[in-house]
Amino acid sequence: MVLSQVDCYIRETNTSASKYVELLGQTPHLLAHGVSLNNISKRIWYITYEQIQKQSEEAAGLLKLWSFFDYEDLWYGLTKTALYIQTDMGDIIPEWLLPIARDELKFAAAVDILSRYSLVRKNEDADSYTMQPGFHSWCLHLEESDKVDSLLCIALGIIAQHVPTDFGSDRQIQKRILPHAIRAVRFITRNARGKSHDEIPLPPWAFRKLGNLLFDEDQLSFAEEVYVQGVRRAEEIFGGLNQATLSACNNLGLLYLEQRQLDKAEAYLQRAYDGSLNKGAYTMSLDMMNNIGNLLTAQGRLDGAEEIYNMALREKEKTLGEKDIGTLTTVNNLGNLYAAKRLRSEAEKMYTRALRGKEEVLGKDHESTLITVNNLALLYTDWGRMYEADSLYKRALQAKEKTCGAIHSSTLITVSNLANLYRAQRRLVEAEAMYDRALKGKRMNLGENHPSTIITATNLKKLRKLQEVLGRRQVKNDTKRKSCWD
Repeated sequence: MVLSQVDCYIRETNTSASKYVELLGQTPHLLAHGVSLNNISKRIWYITYEQIQKQSEEAAGLLKLWSFFDYEDLWYGLTKTALYIQTDMGDIIPEWLLPIARDELKFAAAVDILSRYSLVRKNEDADSYTMQPGFHSWCLHLEESDKVDSLLCIALGIIAQHVPTDFGSDRQIQKRILPHAIRAVRFITRNARGKSHDEIPLPPWAFRKLGNLLFDEDQLSFAEEVYVQGVRRAEEIFGGLNQATLSACNNLGLLYLEQRQLDKAEAYLQRAYDGSLNKGAYTMSLDMMNNIGNLLTAQGRLDGAEEIYNMALREKEKTLGEKDIGTLTTVNNLGNLYAAKRLRSEAEKMYTRALRGKEEVLGKDHESTLITVNNLALLYTDWGRMYEADSLYKRALQAKEKTCGAIHSSTLITVSNLANLYRAQRRLVEAEAMYDRALKGKRMNLGENHPSTIITATNLKKLRKLQEVLGRRQVKNDTKRKSCWD
C-alpha cells in the first residue's frame, strides 16, 4: 500500500525517484511541523499530505475531518449535512468545508485527488469511499491542537444531524452511521469530558440524538457517556429545570433502567418527573409518569406502579385520545404489570387493546407493535397456551429480524422467549439452538456480566443438564428393552 502511494506521488507530480528519496531524507523539515515520523510510512504519508494541501485545501481538510469518522463508508450525503448545522455551529465550521458540502461535484473532485494518491478507494456497489486504515489513524495528528475540539464537534454534529428523528423508521441509515458515531464518540471521553460549552460547542440536541442512536443500537456504554455529557451540557446552558435538561435526565434514567442500575435510574427519572411537574409541562410529565411506572415495576413495587399507570392512562385518554401511541404505550405497560401480578385475563385485555391500536396506528411490523406481540406471547406461554404463543413469537421474530437485525436486543428478547417455550414443550434441540443464539448476541451487545446475559447463560446451562439427565434415562430404558429381548 505504501509503495503504491509512492508510485502515485511520483506519477502525479512528475518527481524523479532520486528527488523523492531526497524528500524522505528531509526529516528536520518535517519534524518542524510537529508530525510524528518515527517510521518510513509516516514520512511517505506526510510528503503526500503536503502535496495534497498544495493542490486542494478542500481535499486536505476532508482528510482531517474524516479522521473523526470511521475509515469506511464516507459518502457525499454525510458531508452535505454540514450545511444543516450552521445555525448552531456556524462559528466553528471552516471555510473549506462549505464548498464540498454545497456542491457534490466539488466533493467528488476532492475525493478524486485523494484517490489518485492511493489514499482512498471507491466502494463497490456503493456511492461511498474507504480510506486506508493506517493512514486514517495517522490523520488525527494533522490538525492544529487548538482546532481539534472544533473539528470533533463538527463531526459529532454532522453525525447527530443525520440520525433519523423517528427511531426505528430507517434502520438502514441508523446502521450505516453507527460506526461513524462510535468512532467520534470515543473522542468525547478523551477530549470533551470536563470542558465547557465554549470549549466544546456541541449543542444539547446533538448529545440527545447521538445518545438515542447508540441506545437504540445497543451500544449502552457509549450511550451512557453521551447522555451524561448531555445532562451536564444542558445544565450549563439552560439550567437545571429547563425542559431540555429534564429530557436529558429522563433519557439517562431510561438507560440506567435498561441496565438495571435501579438506584441511578430512580434518581434521574424522579428528577425529570418532578421537574416537569414544577414547570407545568403537562404532556411531558405524562410520559415521565409512565417511566416512573416502569421503574416501580422493575423494583417490584407493583401496587405503586399500578396506581401511577392508571393515573397516566386516565389523563392520556382524556388529553391525547385512546389511540395515541403514548396512550397505547401505557396500556401495554399495564399489561406487563398485570402479567407480573399473574392477573392473566386483565393482562390479555390490555395487550390485546394495545396490539390492535398499534397495528392500526403504526402497522403490523412496527417495532412498538412487535414488542406487544412478544409480550402477549410471553403471557400465553406462562398461561400454558403454547400454540398461540408459538405463533406470536414466530411472527415477532420474523419481523424483528427484518427490521432490526438478527442480533438487535429486541430480536434477542424474542429468541430467548422462544427458547423458553421450546424448553417447556420439551423441544430441547430447538431450545438449545435458540439459547445459544441469544447468548452469543447478548455477549456481543451487552457484555458477559449483564443480568440478561447471565440469565440466558444460566438457562442454557440448565437445559444442557436436563438433556444429560434425559439422555441417561434413555440409555437405561434402551438397556432394559435390550435385556428383555435377549
